[in-house]
Amino acid sequence: FDQNAGLPSNRITALLNDGRYMWAGTTHIGTVTGGLARREASGNWNVLTGLPHTDVYSLAADSLGGIWVGTAGGLAHLMVEGTWESNLPTDSVYALLGDQQGGVWMAVDGVAHLNAARTVTPFHTGNSPLPDNWVTTLLDDGLGGHWIGMDEGGLARLKADANWEFINTGNSKLPSNRVNALLADDRGGLWLGTKEGLAHRN
Repeated sequence: FDQNAGLPSNRITALLNDGRYMWAGTTHIGTVTGGLARREASGNWNVLTGLPHTDVYSLAADSLGGIWVGTAGGLAHLMVEGTWESNLPTDSVYALLGDQQGGVWMAVDGVAHLNAARTVTPFHTGNSPLPDNWVTTLLDDGLGGHWIGMDEGGLARLKADANWEFINTGNSKLPSNRVNALLADDRGGLWLGTKEGLAHRN
């Protein structure tokens, strides 16, 4: 599947299966703009308009059947009825994690939480113990908290009780402080994709 098949760009940066559709986020290549496409039941790709920017970095499902879209020009929210929510944050959004209360966590300059009332709570090196503002990946910890993977700061966990936990090369066997990907297993453990290999935390 490429531009000839209906995608806005051949540079695919985000994928999402929300249970109804396959979504593909793309970014620009040269003079070709990126954008968001949805694969319809017919097999055709439908390119959606209404984004704040055509460079799409991240996708996440919301709890009501819509999707969150992180772009170079800010956050977009496509609601289940097919309309776009307005007046959302305009910072570049590199990773997304929807919550179960109608809000979303965003990797911006640090990490921020947009709640259901659309109030933003930021966490960054200036106002929290977060060691690195370049956040690469986010994951629910299954206990009401969140894992935060960083470019140089290793792994942080913001627990449900608002306390922090940190895992890095200095206090663990983590092979690198650059954490690019996170995946929970079915036994409460965590897989970490890093710059220097794969690690598992039981």
